[in-house]
Amino acid sequence: MMKHAWDGYATNAWGKNEVRPVSKSGNSGTVFGASDTGATIVDSMDTLFIMGMEEEYSRGKQWIAANLNLTQINEDINVFEVNIRYVGGLLSLFAFTGG
Repeated sequence: MMKHAWDGYATNAWGKNEVRPVSKSGNSGTVFGASDTGATIVDSMDTLFIMGMEEEYSRGKQWIAANLNLTQINEDINVFEVNIRYVGGLLSLFAFTGG
């Protein structure tokens, strides 16, 4: 199930915050603002690591290193969602990998 969901996101919405599964398009206008800040990538990294999905994990890690920039958000956002998906995702990933 994770592989199917991840492949759908990677194919149809890479770098966007979420994927719209019916229209198969990216969705950035959400609680994370309109910026393409890869919420799904960051939020999924610990799961990809735990599940041993090494290729997908590596691609996500490369995207985060090259593209993650929350300073580009310049509209109202949902602080709770940002904390649990970005801060929580990155902290979990750090706890698992040490870096």
